[in-house]
Amino acid sequence: MIAIDLDKERIIKEYIEGETIFDIVMRQGTAEMYLPQIRKIAENARMAGVNLDYFPTNYVVSHHLLYYVDYEVNEYSEKWNFDNWGIQYWSKTPAFMQHLKDCGKLQE
Repeated sequence: MIAIDLDKERIIKEYIEGETIFDIVMRQGTAEMYLPQIRKIAENARMAGVNLDYFPTNYVVSHHLLYYVDYEVNEYSEKWNFDNWGIQYWSKTPAFMQHLKDCGKLQE
């Protein structure tokens, strides 16, 4: 993050070159190799009492490192943690495929 204006709800952040986890799942069917990194991120978030938005468009891989680029943070809830919600979108699960369908990115 470079700057934030809370009054105007604006964030200026640095561009990180790389593929999103969403793109990796689309291409490879899974982002399994990044699960150890996201699990560590999720554990750190849990210990801080927050959840991040674990949807795969919010994570960019650059030089084999995972970056959270969304900045959404919510009070921790088991329902919305990575293992109970986020992981369903980190491979081509029925939930991932339904999202593609809902967004018009998947033809029946």
